[in-house]
Amino acid sequence: MIIRLLQFLVIIFMSNTTKMFYYKEIIINGENGCVQAFVNSKMAQRYNARLGNCLQNGCSNYRGSLTIPYCCRIQGFSCD
Repeated sequence: MIIRLLQFLVIIFMSNTTKMFYYKEIIINGENGCVQAFVNSKMAQRYNARLGNCLQNGCSNYRGSLTIPYCCRIQGFSCD
């Protein structure tokens, strides 16, 4: 019960902050890529993400998305 309450409070406190797109460059199976998410600055700092999106970084080939519980939905792109 206490865990559910804490999770609920985290969601409420995170929703009050300004959210923007942040991205992070990655390498998967030797291929350059990028992931982006619509998150607040505190969450972006946890993952060492930079302000902006993957398209600004030259990565435009959409590869899929994934939902991280209690956080956000991330989108993955491959780079040319």
